[in-house]
Amino acid sequence: MKLAKFRDANGEHWGEIDPDVGTIRRIPDPFAEWAPEVTANGPGVLKFDDRTIDVDAVKLLAPLHRPAHIYWLGLNYPNWPKPEDTDASVFFKSRTAIVGPDETIMFPKLITIQPQAYFVYEIELVAMIGSHGLADPKNGISDVLGYTIGNSGALRNNRVTCVGADILGRSSARKSSAIGPWIVTRDELGGDSHPDLQMTLKINGEVRQKGRTGNMIWDMNRLLHEVDYRSRLVCGDVVETGTCGYVGVQDGVYDPLDKAEAEIEGIGVLRNQVEGNDPYSISPSQRPLGAHRAPQIYPHPVSDEVLK
Repeated sequence: MKLAKFRDANGEHWGEIDPDVGTIRRIPDPFAEWAPEVTANGPGVLKFDDRTIDVDAVKLLAPLHRPAHIYWLGLNYPNWPKPEDTDASVFFKSRTAIVGPDETIMFPKLITIQPQAYFVYEIELVAMIGSHGLADPKNGISDVLGYTIGNSGALRNNRVTCVGADILGRSSARKSSAIGPWIVTRDELGGDSHPDLQMTLKINGEVRQKGRTGNMIWDMNRLLHEVDYRSRLVCGDVVETGTCGYVGVQDGVYDPLDKAEAEIEGIGVLRNQVEGNDPYSISPSQRPLGAHRAPQIYPHPVSDEVLK
């Protein structure tokens, strides 16, 4: 089942969306009531309003519950430069960083005063917690309501390590990341097993990222445990599970007016456009020509095996 958050003349609501038919059935009960029931017993327990809503008559929003938290997991695919025996890199992401489907992604303001910085895209599988806390942190998948798509914008510089970096500025710039277009309940994407899904990100129709969620270093149970151990997960929290590598060393950088399409098998396509203002157009003394392009050392391209 696909669960969408939307806005109409009466406010914001959740509902079941059928994107092929173009309709939504509204869920009248509060999220905190129906989400744990669906997580524990499946989508068959949901109740809906009698009327059917035309998708074209509403605005789809990022499928997030307030006031839940957003967690961002780094270095979770083997193509990234990290020792295999290190702990997970887990960070908070601000809600103000998130836009929904078909909304504009904005360049971070910090990029105009950091000459060696560059703004990159990162496709990610995003898990939403549907229970009131993990009943068994080592079996966290059973507490997942479902999955959606993330296109996580990040500000980077020449440093490979996150130690001493401005994580807030890197990952939480206003309207720098997208989540959506809806949540697909976990029964459709592997159930209580780790999802193994093809994910592809295109910029202006060109494939820039390609990988499988089955190649994560930490599977879903392990990474949810890692997050919960640091900061207890609750109903509505979402976890961005990390990104795969890039197809080509320097293809990870946004340019103005880029059109991004992040697609994950079984979920759909998250579409966004980057703002048209060029933040790199400042004086040469502040930003050398071409300084916004990623250095050869980072990020790494994906392996031939991942591209199969």
